[in-house]
Amino acid sequence: MISIIGLIIEFMLLAGFRPVVGEDIGDDIALLLIFAFTVLFAYDMQHNRRLGSLKGPLLLGYLFRVGLLLMDVFGRSIFVLPNAASDDEMFYWGAVTYARYGGWTRTNYPKVMGALFRYIGTNRLYGQFVSMLLAILALVLLAYALRELEISDTTKYRVFQVVCLLPNFAILSVLFMREAIITMFMTASFYSFICWMTRKKERYYLFALLWVLPAAWFHSGMVAALIGYMAIRFIYDNRQGELRITATSVFLGFVLVMAAAFLFLNYGDAFLSKFAGVDSLEDIANTNDTAGSSYAQYVGNSSSPLSMAIYTLPRMIYFLFSPFPWQWRGISDLIAFFFSGLYYLIVIIAAFRYLRDKNAPNHAVVFALLVLALVTAFVFGWGTSNTGTASRHRDKLITLFALLWATSTDGQPLEWRITFSRLR
Repeated sequence: MISIIGLIIEFMLLAGFRPVVGEDIGDDIALLLIFAFTVLFAYDMQHNRRLGSLKGPLLLGYLFRVGLLLMDVFGRSIFVLPNAASDDEMFYWGAVTYARYGGWTRTNYPKVMGALFRYIGTNRLYGQFVSMLLAILALVLLAYALRELEISDTTKYRVFQVVCLLPNFAILSVLFMREAIITMFMTASFYSFICWMTRKKERYYLFALLWVLPAAWFHSGMVAALIGYMAIRFIYDNRQGELRITATSVFLGFVLVMAAAFLFLNYGDAFLSKFAGVDSLEDIANTNDTAGSSYAQYVGNSSSPLSMAIYTLPRMIYFLFSPFPWQWRGISDLIAFFFSGLYYLIVIIAAFRYLRDKNAPNHAVVFALLVLALVTAFVFGWGTSNTGTASRHRDKLITLFALLWATSTDGQPLEWRITFSRLR
């Protein structure tokens, strides 16, 4: 809490002195403000009882991201981080332009950051730092969600530690891109969903749905989570914690479908802009093969229902696990596979193995989380056709997969080494 108050004071100081120091406060002042916040954040972590044993990995994850942030801003002449020097440049200059002149922006992220820049200035280092803090908030919410689950503290700690330190997710967190803010809103949604399951109060389900909307405002594909939530409502009896279809679940599911239809028919321009050009089945698939990292030639098109049936599984596989070895072109692809794609592969394998035992204590919870994960993978799989975009989109869901991993490996070793004999 003290660190939040400190951040607000920093904003007030920047806004108050902006007429004196100008639009760009300079990197020296930005570094001083970042250091001051870091001290306050470390103090908060030491006194946050709700985090329990998870505050250690969270602090390490924060320091890891600060290091990557400094490397990105000051070390590009030595090494350019994966996914840097592309969309992040467009978003930053879009935010600067919006701060100075207003007007149209390509997406809503530079508009939000530009509105903030009008008050605190346009320093790149500090702007990226503020954006990065949204990813830290997502990790805090993940920690709270893990604490809600009835699983061992060892499992919570190991899963959280891995997610905090995964390099691909950490890199995306520090770039001037919308991934951090979307991940934050989606994690708030997943946290509410877990609270609905554990506390048995309907308001948390409503919160889970509502948190998806601001995420969808930044990227329309996030509405896939709403579809997953509604599907779960039909098949999951939250009062009993069982997978079964009841008259109440069918009725509530139908009401939710009608409410969603009303919302998107009347406000679809705000939340469904990515689907504006979809007029037929053929328009669903992203088949762009111009990028060097494209895998469009492997995953087909959506020209017919049969084609969609054939290529849905390859689409989801490439979205979740690529780049595969035959697609590797350099260090960026190696990082994306070993510290992103492999993570999702291990989680999916663990979840399906866990579900083989119908008497497992978290069977219904794992099934519900897996449905949510696969529905979102289905939507993004058909909308994505290159490995760079896939790694960015799937890491928006990294906290959902962390919850799935934790619930499906409780009481079992969290192994990164997979052998074919254990998968038989």
